[in-house]
Amino acid sequence: MSRDAGRLPGRRVKILLVDPDPVNTGHFVATFGEEYQVLTAAGGEEALEIFAGSPDIAMVLCDQQLGSMSGVELLAEVYARQPETVRIIITGYMDVSDIIDAINKGHIYQYVLKPWDIVQLRLILDQARQTWLLTRENRTLCDRVRRYENRLRRASEELARSDRRLASLSSSLINGQEDEKEQLATRLSEDLGQSLTGLKLQIKLLENEINSGGELSRELINGNLQLLRGFLNEIIDKIRLLSSSLSPVSIDDLGLDAAIAELVRRFSRRRKVDIAFAATPLDRLFLHPKKKLVYRIVQKALQGFCQRNGDSLQVRFDTRDGEMVLTMKADRAGAQAMAGNEARPLDHTMVTVGELVNMLGGSLHLDTSGDGESMVVTLPVDSRVPVPVVGGADNG
Repeated sequence: MSRDAGRLPGRRVKILLVDPDPVNTGHFVATFGEEYQVLTAAGGEEALEIFAGSPDIAMVLCDQQLGSMSGVELLAEVYARQPETVRIIITGYMDVSDIIDAINKGHIYQYVLKPWDIVQLRLILDQARQTWLLTRENRTLCDRVRRYENRLRRASEELARSDRRLASLSSSLINGQEDEKEQLATRLSEDLGQSLTGLKLQIKLLENEINSGGELSRELINGNLQLLRGFLNEIIDKIRLLSSSLSPVSIDDLGLDAAIAELVRRFSRRRKVDIAFAATPLDRLFLHPKKKLVYRIVQKALQGFCQRNGDSLQVRFDTRDGEMVLTMKADRAGAQAMAGNEARPLDHTMVTVGELVNMLGGSLHLDTSGDGESMVVTLPVDSRVPVPVVGGADNG
């Protein structure tokens, strides 16, 4: 390092010189004061006070003879407080035992004999300065490495949690799909199966009448055809109902508000659940790609929440602080009918609701305190869609 570079105020490092002789102190300051920020002390106690107030001192140079405290004892205390600080003994005489003591206790970097040579001492100070800077840089790099290691460890733990969550979600989704398939199979068997069996029986009866050889009146034929037409219309209605459950096409035709209102109405009628429904306008809250996900959330939430509660339910949609809020709550009677749900874990349907909500950046909260169980789903609305005035309009 050049002496010119060392004289720049912003790059000068601090030296604490401890010497009871003011002549030596003045000579040192005059010689090295432009290259280093030199702090001085006449004794050990004063030196420790200065050291405590300046934690960025790079070097401590001290005389061995300091009165009540020796130079080795002072440097040992400096080492205990700040091991990075470079420690140098300046003395007129040291025997072998003093040198060993200084190395073992004070962990000295170097010792300098009086009278010191300017060129030799400048070289020692330059080397000590580089040692201190490299030690600090190494500590900074080690701290950075430890921070990176901590981040990596936290990231690994989060990845492990995500893997476990993904495995649990995959299992839940698979089970949920199997539950949906079973429900669909049941509906196909019970609803369509019965209607198709009735249609088949009516056709068979008409076929027997024709094959009996008797003369059939026009009224009898028309009556049988009307019965067949009724069975077909019933089958078509049930197919449409199943289709709307699988794909909410009514959103494209009627909009999100009408689709959800119809979903709630059908659900109430089919499950024989008394649903008090109120909703703020929803269609303007979301862009089209998200509307089907919102519909699915409502559909799954109705299924899962009703499985956990009784036969009476409150469903309400509101807007608050740029968010859509869906609240479902079982009244006191429903809560009493399904007592013990507090300890029951979420079923696959509710897990699916949670994942759909997460996909839209929302939150799901279940609360079993109070009069009954309630569920609150919060979804951020699309910023490009104007948010209507807060408040709900009763739709039934």
